[in-house]
Amino acid sequence: MILALSNFDMNSLVVGIKFLLGLQLVIIAIFLFFNKTKKTDTPLGLLCMLLGLWFFKRIFNGYWNEDLFLFILIGPGKPIFIGSFLLFYFKSYYQNLKRPFILKHITIPFIYYLLIVLFRFFLIDIDPVFDLNLSFFFSLAALAIFWYYFIITRYELNQTVKSHIIPRAHTKLSVLFFSVYFFLLQVPLWDILRNLLQSNFISTFYRSKLEFLYHSIFKAFGENLAYGYLHILAYVLFIYALSELRFFKNFFLPKDVLLHQNTFKDLKKIDNLFRNYFLLDKNFKNPQLTIEICAKELSISKKELIDYLKITKKGTFKELVNAHRVDEFKILLKQENDLRYDMVGLAKECGFASKSTFYRVFKDTEGITPKEFKALVFDKKRN
Repeated sequence: MILALSNFDMNSLVVGIKFLLGLQLVIIAIFLFFNKTKKTDTPLGLLCMLLGLWFFKRIFNGYWNEDLFLFILIGPGKPIFIGSFLLFYFKSYYQNLKRPFILKHITIPFIYYLLIVLFRFFLIDIDPVFDLNLSFFFSLAALAIFWYYFIITRYELNQTVKSHIIPRAHTKLSVLFFSVYFFLLQVPLWDILRNLLQSNFISTFYRSKLEFLYHSIFKAFGENLAYGYLHILAYVLFIYALSELRFFKNFFLPKDVLLHQNTFKDLKKIDNLFRNYFLLDKNFKNPQLTIEICAKELSISKKELIDYLKITKKGTFKELVNAHRVDEFKILLKQENDLRYDMVGLAKECGFASKSTFYRVFKDTEGITPKEFKALVFDKKRN
């Protein structure tokens, strides 16, 4: 009695967790569909909806098994579309999706899914051996499709998408990409192994050895962990999708994550202009220097300059200018004929507008005060 109650409670808990995970993803998908402030909202919403409905698969197993409509709504097989939807999501970050592109990448998983539906409702009772062999090939085909989309989507993410968005946004997309494919690329393997053990492809001798490995090692440390990770993936996707809603996004990323189209194309050119502007011409000595003035004098847009700083990880424009001013101050202070100048005078010559700003920036940059640094310089001169 106690054992039965314990099993009932555990089963109820598992069902409840699956229901909540699925419901969360369905709700966030609906928000994304209604939100539609960005081109990326629709493919991300489809991704959440697909995974959310798939969580209802085991909860309502007794219903979708015999009903074609419910099978399509909450039955198995739909994760085959995840690769396509993820590719659509990444590509829509920088351009509108073209109909031929959508049709091309929907066709592959659609044919697979259509065959699953036909198999489930029209061919499943032909022959048990035929069913097992066909299940094996379905799993093999799923693995091939997932690997195909893993390769082309990773290339899209690291080559094209990366050149259009800021580094923080690319890191966020990479986390989503690897989180999803960590699940997709291993689950078909366990299905293949399980189907292989039940099929007639291998001899009884080897089957018994594989069965021992499967039940003693693979099932416990592979298949069960993989499906357990699916629950973590649901939360990752939910939080990710939540961060893409307009109200929450500003907590994670700036409003504008797209890079100026010329930034990557002219990266070396901007780098040379920037180096000359600061290191040779030393324009940082101008206390009135702003990013607008700098962009105008370099003949580039402010957006290009901001994106250049993000890509090269040089910090903000203000941080970069102050770093050059501090370096110039240190150089002047170390020069023998400049030791007679007071520090505030040197600081103003380097571009600092006030004593308080100079002292604060120097301490933040060097970890010591200007006076302490000057004392170190004098000590070295005496020695």
